[in-house]
Amino acid sequence: MNKIWNRAWQSDKRSEPSLITANVSPNLEQAASPDSIAATRRFATSALLLAAMLLAPRIAMAALSAEDLAWIDRITYGVNKQTAMEYEKLGREKFLQKQLHPPANDQLDEATEANLARNVVDMQTVMENVTVRRQKFVREVKDQRKRSEFNTMIRREGNKVLAVAKRRHLIRAIYSPWQLKEQMAWFWLNHFSVFAAKANIRFQAGDYEDRALRPHALGKFRDLLLATMTHPAMLDYLDASKNKKGKPNENYARELMELHTMGVGSGYTQKDITEVARVLTGISVNFSPTLPKLNEKSKEGFFRKNGIQFFPRQHDAGDKVVLGKKIKGDGWGEVEALADLLARQPATAKHISTKLAQFFVGDQPAPALVKAMSERFMKSDGDISQTLETLFKSKEFKASLGSKFRDPMEVVVSTARLAYEDRQIQNYLPLTNSLDRLGQGLYKRVTPDGYPLQKSMWDGSSQLFQRFEVVRFLSTGTARFFQYGKQSDEIKGSVPDLNNDFYEQNIKPHLSETTLGVLNKTPKNRVMWNAMLFSSPEWMNREYKK
Repeated sequence: MNKIWNRAWQSDKRSEPSLITANVSPNLEQAASPDSIAATRRFATSALLLAAMLLAPRIAMAALSAEDLAWIDRITYGVNKQTAMEYEKLGREKFLQKQLHPPANDQLDEATEANLARNVVDMQTVMENVTVRRQKFVREVKDQRKRSEFNTMIRREGNKVLAVAKRRHLIRAIYSPWQLKEQMAWFWLNHFSVFAAKANIRFQAGDYEDRALRPHALGKFRDLLLATMTHPAMLDYLDASKNKKGKPNENYARELMELHTMGVGSGYTQKDITEVARVLTGISVNFSPTLPKLNEKSKEGFFRKNGIQFFPRQHDAGDKVVLGKKIKGDGWGEVEALADLLARQPATAKHISTKLAQFFVGDQPAPALVKAMSERFMKSDGDISQTLETLFKSKEFKASLGSKFRDPMEVVVSTARLAYEDRQIQNYLPLTNSLDRLGQGLYKRVTPDGYPLQKSMWDGSSQLFQRFEVVRFLSTGTARFFQYGKQSDEIKGSVPDLNNDFYEQNIKPHLSETTLGVLNKTPKNRVMWNAMLFSSPEWMNREYKK
């Protein structure tokens, strides 16, 4: 293959001078008419432009080294031509800084923005509508069978809204140039996991990601924590609405300390959990457009915003002591004080740093790396981008570039990024179904611990077989990927040609002889060739030879 490609390249270079100078000689203008001279000049100009276009793919960028390839594959979901060109243009340090500090309004290209614009749901409007309909139905209909049918209909409507949230997540993950932010959006969505099938979370999931997680994905952990603590999706999921004065529900308080902040065995006690639950009393979820009738005393401190309701009458107003620190009983302000306290614990710094290192480096990150990240976390007041910068510039991260197994989300997104970077996928159901098939469906983790990060949970023989089937399907370029409001006969699909110049220059040199041997046996079947590339140990493990 190399010899054939090299011969073609040499042949192209020899032919380029004749292409540029064809039909143009020193004496041509003397013998030709003005019209023919103008035509010849137009031809020569077109030929020059054509030659430039033909040459552009070959001279646009230098070949990536194995380390470059592995580094890009870790900072982003996966390498493609656009990302590689940006990397070469900026250099590693500037590329990293750009990824660590994306603009607040991360405007995407026109096609991607149009795709996102077709997938928008206003949680407040939808939830108010559902709440009013449900209240009216419960008042007027007593038949249990009809009530069951009504609830089924509401769930179906919720599933449609949830599908929009899933599409938005994948559109950005595949097409956004702010790839580190996209990985962190997925990381936090998994860390602060909610299960869409519970309560009304189907209707709230998209807003939860867009308003609570994404704005703080690379910001201050305290702001991120508070945003999740005060979003209807999290409160509905962990039963915070059931937490009232005199009848505390400790479910959310326990997960808040065990999973979201300090971690298991970090020094908090059952008494701390009880006190945290007291802080969170009086908070509930209510999207009714009608406010309750309250006397003047009850109105003091009451508010409802974005579905969150704080009812002082149901709040335990006494002082609390959490982790040895007094939180004065002053209503809603206690929630912010709790977020401040938990976010600034050394145990929280260690817990978050460990999970970030597991996500980007490996299952058993070196204690020295976790220590350095924890110190940066504490010194920067929980700045996530600064903590990540310490990780990415560490010797441990550089040493880990030899291998990092992709989880299902990374498999699906990296495959789509390379295969369809020049075409906008419109129908994301095949991708969300693929994630379900691989066991990492969006918003489908039942338990609040999120999907596991360890390689051992994703590299079993059954999983690998399913992965091959998924990447083979995603390699087909089937027309259904590009359907959106069009008749099926208007949709054109084509198998992506990944055995191209970019592959030859940047990926092929870093594949093993075994992988190359397999790829060379399937040169005429584009779908199978693509599937073999995406199933290769190098792609699955992000492990490239030098």
